[in-house]
Amino acid sequence: METSARHALTVYETDAHLVDAVGRFIAEGLANGEHVLVFATPDHRAAFEDRAWALGAAVVDAVAARRLVFADAAATLEAIVAGDRIDAERFATLVAGLVPAGVPLRVYGEMVQLLACDGRFDLAMQLEALAPSLTAAPGTRVLCAYHAAALPTTDRLRIVCAAHDATESEPGPYAATVYRAAAAVLAEARDRLETRARRAELRLEVLTAASDALASSLDFETVLRNVVALTRPAFADFGFFDVIDDDDAVRRISDAWRDPRRAAILAASRWQRAHRADLNLCALSSGETALHAPIDDAWYQRVAAGPEHLAVLRALAFRSMITVPMRADGRLIGALTLFHGDSGRQHTRDDVALVEELASRAARAVENARLHRALRREVERREAADRRWDERLAVLVRELRAPLAPMVSALARLKRRGEVGDEPATIEGQVQRLARLVDDLLDASRDTADDVERRREPVEPLAGGAEAAPPPRAGGR
Repeated sequence: METSARHALTVYETDAHLVDAVGRFIAEGLANGEHVLVFATPDHRAAFEDRAWALGAAVVDAVAARRLVFADAAATLEAIVAGDRIDAERFATLVAGLVPAGVPLRVYGEMVQLLACDGRFDLAMQLEALAPSLTAAPGTRVLCAYHAAALPTTDRLRIVCAAHDATESEPGPYAATVYRAAAAVLAEARDRLETRARRAELRLEVLTAASDALASSLDFETVLRNVVALTRPAFADFGFFDVIDDDDAVRRISDAWRDPRRAAILAASRWQRAHRADLNLCALSSGETALHAPIDDAWYQRVAAGPEHLAVLRALAFRSMITVPMRADGRLIGALTLFHGDSGRQHTRDDVALVEELASRAARAVENARLHRALRREVERREAADRRWDERLAVLVRELRAPLAPMVSALARLKRRGEVGDEPATIEGQVQRLARLVDDLLDASRDTADDVERRREPVEPLAGGAEAAPPPRAGGR
């Protein structure tokens, strides 16, 4: 037995092997200065004490000092079994009442063996699942024991082995079966770790590629479609972004990769607010992440808003989905929804973290594209305003020049005649016209210079105008 194991298993066929294994477990704990808690039947308790004493443990002193505590396994089960479940809170309270908190501790329990022999294997596994709550405390180790007869099938043996991090068996014919099962469990665990490592590498590759794609263009529709494509095939078979546009309409950007049938269905689909808040089928409606897996036809029927919606769900034929919100500066701006279909894959909680990160990066890209688009529109607006100003200014300049000719001609006639007639009135009218044109010029300047403070003043009538002009000289023409 690997004494450093946090949650160990011993499988026995004779009581002698069990007594030796548990006796050593007790003796090692006491020798290391640990507290030892033993849940056992009365017959086994005496045998365990004798074996630990034979191995040199000061059993009597340890019991007196309550460093070695025995509890009846059957009575413990009566206290913690509540119908078809183990009451974890009662179990924790019971353990806390038997040993001090925070001390290095070893726990041996026969309750799982009693439950398995009584045909309540599911309850035994529930109790095994509580072991991590014990071993989470530093220096705590747990030992469980099963008689070979309690594990009559290979499947059951593998389930028990998988619940522990070390397995030991009594030498004999059955030991080979135990170690094969333990080896199979270890191989499965290794495969799971390798699979998780490969998926972690894939997640990193997808995020790196997504960052490059998101930075490659400001056309966010094309970019988002490429991001969906990057999730294939490991994390999705098809999917879409729902993005709130500048006019508050929702644009759906989908990709179904070489699947024209699904692509047509997605292209024809439109976002609609979820009709049931309890289902969380779209993060754009709920603002929350959701994972649905596995999915079958019964699920379609349960969530469909009506016959047409049910037909669409069945046509898409997805077996797993993740939907996550897109937020920018705390605002909900869209959602990313990915599906597994024909591949038969299922999304996991680990995948959720990846999709959330993709959605976060996509949200930043969308906002950057919007800011760039707004800036470009503003530049275009100002350029157009500048062009209008230039055009109006050219017209105004031409118009400003027009009144000058009559004014100059009138003055010339006055000089030639050497007398005053109605020419001053003409001059005054043209000057007022010129003043109006100047006002128009000032108004036009508002297109591009609204921030400049202007002051407009009325133009005074021409001094000596028609109303104030002296009468013509006698003999004038």
